[in-house]
Amino acid sequence: MPKVGKKKFPYTKKGKEDAEKYAKKTGKKMKNKKKKWPIAIVVAVSAIKEWLVCVSVPSVVARTVMKRVPLPKSVTIGHFVIHLTLIDSDIAYNVCDMQGCFLSKPPYQIYLDKEIIERNDMDSKNLVIHELCHAIYFIYLLKDKDEESIVNAMSNGMTEILYRSELKDWLKNCEN
Repeated sequence: MPKVGKKKFPYTKKGKEDAEKYAKKTGKKMKNKKKKWPIAIVVAVSAIKEWLVCVSVPSVVARTVMKRVPLPKSVTIGHFVIHLTLIDSDIAYNVCDMQGCFLSKPPYQIYLDKEIIERNDMDSKNLVIHELCHAIYFIYLLKDKDEESIVNAMSNGMTEILYRSELKDWLKNCEN
């Protein structure tokens, strides 16, 4: 995300141009860094994507008889209940410049792009998992933790999501 001082600009072409103009105007340096996640988080998300491919139904015939599982209204991780709310795609992209967003204050909430979720494909599953990784990062207090602590927390959180949460059936039901 382009940033000048403490002011943030969207990832769009216009956002970058606005950041450059603002940097010239204020004499401050523009930073254009994407947040780098620890390798443990990247590995955990990759493993989950592989798991989703393994559990998805390969046959077109089987997929047509499969009942579509709706996205649950909430997901429980530990004692935290995280509400899942679908928002209009225009709002997600044009106003918020996002596909999903985790809010780390009660009531805990994840906002998701309705159009992406309704496709019920790998991208929809990936979006939900991505936002839940933000929730796990918050719930397990991973800021300033070492790699082993992050890997342990991510694996515990993902195990809960994949095997115990309200999402387990929805994640398995995919229309590639």
